[in-house]
Amino acid sequence: MKRGIFTIFVLMVCFGTMAVFSACGGNDLPPDDGTLDTFSIYGEYLAEYSRLTFLTDHEIRLDISEEFAEKSGLPTGRSEGTYVFLFRNEEWQYDHAETLRITVNGIDYTFQNAVGTTNGKTLAFYLPDGSMISFDKIEE
Repeated sequence: MKRGIFTIFVLMVCFGTMAVFSACGGNDLPPDDGTLDTFSIYGEYLAEYSRLTFLTDHEIRLDISEEFAEKSGLPTGRSEGTYVFLFRNEEWQYDHAETLRITVNGIDYTFQNAVGTTNGKTLAFYLPDGSMISFDKIEE
């Protein structure tokens, strides 16, 4: 009888331990590409301060006000460059990426993506001072 109770106790401890480890393990990755929303990033996005135009894969046109340039570090005025959305330093779909990296004149500017806010109509990210900026897509 004691042996049966001990066996049940050991099994319960094993299953409990497996449950804890499986709940805590996680792979820390966003959903598979096949399960993500497939909004197109291409087009113009407007904020109070500036305009971002995503032209083709990795090409961007920026029209940056002085106020936004001071907050973001990006160059003032109109410029062109490249962009990439990253998750763990690998290219990822923009609505679930950790960061947005914009490169202008060989200089990288990296911003933390506001994942809960960024979607098919809004692009939001955090500036170096911790404030968040949202760009709304201009519908044609």
